[in-house]
Amino acid sequence: FLLIFLFIISIFSGCMPLNEDTSSEANNQDEKVTINIFQYNTDIAKGLRDVSKEYMNKHKNIKINIETVSGQDDYNMALRTKMQSKNEPVIFNIHSPKDVEEWSSDLEDLSDQSWVDKSYPETLTSVKSQNKIYGMPMAIEGFGLIYNKKIFDACEIKGEQISTFSELKKAVKTINDKIIDGSLNKNFPNLTAVFEFPAKEKDWFGLYAADLALSKEFSSPIDAYKSNKLEFRYAQNLKNLIDLQVDYSESGKKRSKLNTVDYIHQLEKGMAIERIAIILQGDWIFQNIQLIDPNVATNLRIIPAPITDEGQEDSLPIGVPMYWAINKNSKDAEKKAAKKFLDWLYTCNGEKDIIEEKFSLTPPFSKYVNIQSLNPLAKTIKEYAEKGKIFSCTSPSMPQNWIEDVVGTDLQNYLTEKETWEKLISNAKTGWQKNKKDE
Repeated sequence: FLLIFLFIISIFSGCMPLNEDTSSEANNQDEKVTINIFQYNTDIAKGLRDVSKEYMNKHKNIKINIETVSGQDDYNMALRTKMQSKNEPVIFNIHSPKDVEEWSSDLEDLSDQSWVDKSYPETLTSVKSQNKIYGMPMAIEGFGLIYNKKIFDACEIKGEQISTFSELKKAVKTINDKIIDGSLNKNFPNLTAVFEFPAKEKDWFGLYAADLALSKEFSSPIDAYKSNKLEFRYAQNLKNLIDLQVDYSESGKKRSKLNTVDYIHQLEKGMAIERIAIILQGDWIFQNIQLIDPNVATNLRIIPAPITDEGQEDSLPIGVPMYWAINKNSKDAEKKAAKKFLDWLYTCNGEKDIIEEKFSLTPPFSKYVNIQSLNPLAKTIKEYAEKGKIFSCTSPSMPQNWIEDVVGTDLQNYLTEKETWEKLISNAKTGWQKNKKDE
C-alpha cells in the first residue's frame, strides 16, 4: 500500500523516480568504493561538491572525489593526460561525436540505464554509436531569438506568433519605427536599437547563426560529423538574418564598429538595461541578466529564429552542454556506484533540487519537473521539448578550427567590407573540407 501511495504522490508532484535504489540498500553494502569525477563545468563545481557531501552522508561506503578543469579545450588535454595516469577517473565528461570516437575504448555502454527512455531523443544523438548510448545528458540548453516581452507588448507584437523570416522582419521594422518616432521613450528611455550584434566573439557566428542554416542541411549531428562536404544550401537565408541584425543594430551604419562588440557589451550594456530589444543567444544568459536587473530578466522570452518563409519554423535548436560518461575500464563496483550516483542526481527530488536549483540548469528528461518553477527561458525550452518542437544543433560536430579561424574571421571581414558574402561562403566550404581531413 505504501509503495502505491508513493507512486501516486510522485505522479501528482509532476515527476517520477528514475530508480528504486534506496539509501538503506546502499548503506548495507560493506565494500568501500571511491568515485573519482573529472569534469569541466566550473559553474556547477561548488554545487557538485555540496551534493556529493550530501550523498556521502547517506551512503557511508561511498567516497567521491571531484576535480574540475576550466574550459573545454584545456579539459580535453587534461583528460588525455589523466587517462594515461594510474588514477583514471570513473566519471568524466564528453561533448560530441568526436569525443565518442576518441574515447570509444573507455566508454561504458549506458543503454540499459532507466533514464535513457526518459531522455529527449535529440539529446542522445551526439553520444549514440551503433545503437548504444555512451553519455548521460547533464542538461539541455536552447538558443534562438531572446526578446524583451514588455517592449514587444508596447509595440503590440506577439513574439510567439513569429514563425517566418518575413514576420520577423516586419516586427523588427515596427520596433525600429517606434524607436525613431520616440513613442517608446517614456517607458524605455535607454532603448536605442532593436538588436546588438557581438561580432567580436568569433565563435558566435559558427555556434549560433551558422548553426541555424547547417541544422537544415544535415539531418543530425552525426550526419554533420561524418560529412566532409558542406554545401551551405541556406547561405543566402543566413545572410538575410545576419544583415537584419546588423542593419537594425546601433552600429548598423558603421559596421566595422560591430567587431568591437563582445558578449558582455551585448548583455550587460544592452539587453540588461533595455537598450536593445532582441538578441540571438541562448537561455544561459538569464542568470547574467538577473544579477543586473531581475525585472528585465523576468520579461525575457525566447522563440525560434526563422531564416526562411518555408512553412512554420516553429522548433528550437537545443544542445547539451556536456554528458556524463563512465569509464568502462573502472572496477565493476566503481561503475555500479557511479551509475547509482548519477541516477540519484536525477531522481524526483534530485532533479528539482539539484539540477535546477543547485546547478541552475534545465533538466534534460521528459515529464519530470513542474516547469512552472523554471525561469521563463528555461520554461519555454521545456515546453518546446515536451511538444517535440526541438532539434539537435550541429555545432558540436563542426570542425574545431572552422568556427573561429574560418567563418568567425571571415564574418568580421564581411562587416568591414574586406570580403564579400560569396567569398565567406566559399571559404566556409573549403575550410570545412580541409579541417575535416585534419581532424
